[in-house]
Amino acid sequence: MNEFLSLITATLDDSLLLSNCYCRLQRELHQIYSLSELRARFPRMIAELANDTPWSVMLSSQKLSLIARQALAWIEENYRQPASVSQCAASIPVSTAYLSRLLREETGLSPIQHLQQKRLAHAKVLLQERQLTIAEIADRSGFGSPEHLFRSFRKSTGITPATYRRNMTA
Repeated sequence: MNEFLSLITATLDDSLLLSNCYCRLQRELHQIYSLSELRARFPRMIAELANDTPWSVMLSSQKLSLIARQALAWIEENYRQPASVSQCAASIPVSTAYLSRLLREETGLSPIQHLQQKRLAHAKVLLQERQLTIAEIADRSGFGSPEHLFRSFRKSTGITPATYRRNMTA
């Protein structure tokens, strides 16, 4: 399994953005002792790797329209601040409804989901910096409040930001 994870992440991770996720999943694999447990956990592990895939890989691997690429680039530049779909759409310029429909058709995710994923990925990186508080991480990741970060993080990962931080350093 370690070889499999290495193979699927090696071609994606030129900038080592996935290395932390990979290391955590590798530790988790070492704690699995049965095939049934592996079968139960493996889909979530692959989903985590997919969620942590760098945006540049997604942009280059899919045939995205110019508008979709512009929207994702705008999200990449603006995720740390309060941002809305209407602001993103206005920057292109297209209607909010058209942008939402186009991104969902081309990527499978809405603009809000893209924004949320980017913020969560950034929060995961910041959680590894022990000196930052959860409130500082929420602010720097664009969540605005620790409560919003907490709810979004737990909904996405099934664990709290504090638990994630502990697991990363364990």
